[in-house]
Amino acid sequence: MKRQHPTEPNLFWCPKCQTYKAREEFNLNQLWCKLCQSVAYKQWAQRNKDRKKEYQAIWTKQHPDNVKKHNQTGYKKHKKERNFKAAKYNKEHPTQVKETMRRNYEKYRDDRLLSSKINHQKRKESLTDVYVKMLLNEQGLAVSLANIELKRTAIQIKRIEREMINELR
Repeated sequence: MKRQHPTEPNLFWCPKCQTYKAREEFNLNQLWCKLCQSVAYKQWAQRNKDRKKEYQAIWTKQHPDNVKKHNQTGYKKHKKERNFKAAKYNKEHPTQVKETMRRNYEKYRDDRLLSSKINHQKRKESLTDVYVKMLLNEQGLAVSLANIELKRTAIQIKRIEREMINELR
């Protein structure tokens, strides 16, 4: 291959970024690497926004019947009607609306609480920075990288100590 590195068989030349890259960084039968292709596509899309709008305007002039149908049954009209009906119903039946809101809140509250407990437990087990910062804030200590590392090691030592005490029992 012309683009292959002279000594490394897995490296190929990307003419766009002027570097050798691994074979995995290229799409099949493509000259540029994936990164260069994505950047080039974004630039192309940015440059051709106006052209796309021009083509849309031409199409709407050529197909006025389709545009009228779309506007007559458009989403905004239905959305306004639906919102109006909902507001009217809310005014006429306030107790029923409150009851359904309460039921929905109870239904989703338990799920949210459970997921927050699970996330807290994960942070606690892995000793993430968020968990350690929370502990430092609760104790009124300054939050800095040094304090975070010290607190993290203190927690690990405390956990090992508990494990050893439990083994002796």
